[in-house]
Amino acid sequence: ASAKYIPLIFVIHTTIQVIATYLLLKMLPGNPNVTYPWTLDEAKLLMEGLQGYAQSHFWVIFAFHGTCFFYLQTWCIPGTIFFNLMGGLFFGLSLGVPICLFYNGTGAFMAYLLSKYFGEGMTEVSFLKKRFEQVKKLIEENRVNLFWYLTFLRLVPFSPNWAMNISYPHLGISPLMFLPTVFIGLTPWNYVSTSAGLIVYQLTSKSDTFPMEMYVRLCIIALFFLIPPVARAIMNKMQAAKKLEETKKGQDAAEERDTLLPNGVKKEQQKALFSRSHLHLLIA
Repeated sequence: ASAKYIPLIFVIHTTIQVIATYLLLKMLPGNPNVTYPWTLDEAKLLMEGLQGYAQSHFWVIFAFHGTCFFYLQTWCIPGTIFFNLMGGLFFGLSLGVPICLFYNGTGAFMAYLLSKYFGEGMTEVSFLKKRFEQVKKLIEENRVNLFWYLTFLRLVPFSPNWAMNISYPHLGISPLMFLPTVFIGLTPWNYVSTSAGLIVYQLTSKSDTFPMEMYVRLCIIALFFLIPPVARAIMNKMQAAKKLEETKKGQDAAEERDTLLPNGVKKEQQKALFSRSHLHLLIA
């Protein structure tokens, strides 16, 4: 289908989201003033305004959090980190981590499906084309170890997840490959960011949510997912070298057999003996 339907789908989803948010907040007494957070300070104000309802109106807050998170992740809109924080603050780690991971994964898969069925020509858009070519090159270079490499890319904190979500369907990445790598790869990120929600009021900037040492740890975890493909590459090289050596030995043996007569004497030796005998006869 043509990409021209994407704006229409976006408008429809946005309208549904606005209506759902309005109806959900109308269920809360006091009509709290809620605005979409673009900064950490705005996110804190939002959480302060809703925290008092987290227990008395649990399902309303649960639905509000889920629909907002899913909407942002589906359309690759920045700000899901604030809803990770909200998940940790309102629901704790035992519930907050799995539901944030679920919204993160299903929202990414929805972006994948939208791109697959309505994103024809999307990768040719000027500001997307460069990203698409970068991802395409990486995928083609690691096609043999695709599962490990896709999971590695999700684990690396600096990877452009939104670009991967919309480009993978056009690179031959099936849903069966996409979904497990998303959920496995995004688990550490969701755990860390949701855990930060427990101390959200102590945070002063987004960098406090994800300090540099945490980036380093995630990179180390990501490197572990390169061990299987690296080990496989080393084994393949060793097997190829062994096979080449065996082939060479076989060729040498075949050449050795070709130089032997039935009596076991080499052809060169037989020719030399014949030449000497012939020379003796001529002299005599």
